Amino acid sequence: MNAVLSRPESQYDFVVPYNLIEERLDDDVDTEQHKAHRGQRFFMRSIRHYRHATTKWGAALEGFAPMWFAVCISSGGLASLLNGPFPYQGRWLEILASILFVVEVVTYILFSAIMIACWIIYPHVAVRRAMNNPDELLAYAIPPISLMTIGALTATQISNASWSGHAWTLVAYVLWWIGCAWVFATAMVVFPVLFHTGNQADRVMTPVLFMAPVGLATAGTEAGLITTRACCMSARLAGPMLVVGYFAVGVALFMAIVLYTIYFHRLLASGWTIPSKRPGLFILIGPCGQLAAALQVLGLSAAGHNRFADYKPTSLQSPQYGTFWTAETALGIQTSGILLALLLLGFDFLWFGLAFIGVAEILIKKQATYSLAWWSCVFPTRFEGYTVL
Repeated sequence: MNAVLSRPESQYDFVVPYNLIEERLDDDVDTEQHKAHRGQRFFMRSIRHYRHATTKWGAALEGFAPMWFAVCISSGGLASLLNGPFPYQGRWLEILASILFVVEVVTYILFSAIMIACWIIYPHVAVRRAMNNPDELLAYAIPPISLMTIGALTATQISNASWSGHAWTLVAYVLWWIGCAWVFATAMVVFPVLFHTGNQADRVMTPVLFMAPVGLATAGTEAGLITTRACCMSARLAGPMLVVGYFAVGVALFMAIVLYTIYFHRLLASGWTIPSKRPGLFILIGPCGQLAAALQVLGLSAAGHNRFADYKPTSLQSPQYGTFWTAETALGIQTSGILLALLLLGFDFLWFGLAFIGVAEILIKKQATYSLAWWSCVFPTRFEGYTVL
């Protein structure tokens, strides 16, 4: 008996002979799971062998999550709402919007520095957390949203100040293009990583999954705001922004349709999310609210400000014809955009009601605890209010 127990464990490893079962299972088409089952060992160091924090400040740096950027987009969202189509305009509203804008810029710089330091000092920990935690991976779509929001507020608040001018419009223009490219790249990275890891199960799926379409829809919304409200915005600058903004809206629309279907099935099959993540249900109103706002402001810029017809790299076009569309086409796009925005707004109120019921349940049962998920109640509802106003 002792002799049997003393044998090495490797003698009892069972290696499935996949090549006898299916000859087409070659290394170039096999998945990582197939290779693992065939007994091919992976030499991957455990996370405990890498550098870890030894102090409280180091532990805070190591545990920093990109979800903290929700503070930035929430303050910036409120600033753009107060300085936007608010029915009542007052000097105190402009001051409050400016304070919130400063808060967003300061927190964005602070959180960006912390996140960069975390990736430099503890890179392996950051990678492992992103690979193993879908919520943390998907939250990396929030920083580019914050950057585009800062760009929009730079155009609407700073460029129109008495001491400012067109130079700040160019700053907002550059920030928007950086944020737009960033959020597109993020969407193209996070989903393939999720497909590779396969750890996004129905029961643990959260609404953070929708941050990628929210970011793409935000690109369209901020493009409309910058091209309509920035100081001395020319058609040469606005034309490409509008085209790319509509492109981002199209990607966000169909991506949101797919994810809404998946998440509705998740709610039917597994019920509400756990109480600590229940406030994140308000993220579900983000895609439709952002898309509805984007369609309205993009249409206003294209037709109301005549951006499409005025976009002429040469002087050969007639006054009513631009490089991309004519003035009549822009008017049709604006009208159809308003109709689609109303349809999306109706669907958005459905998800708002579901999110309100889900959060009210944990409040009634006294199961609510503070977490960063509560910040999701601010930014998505901001654009729903913006669309209604």
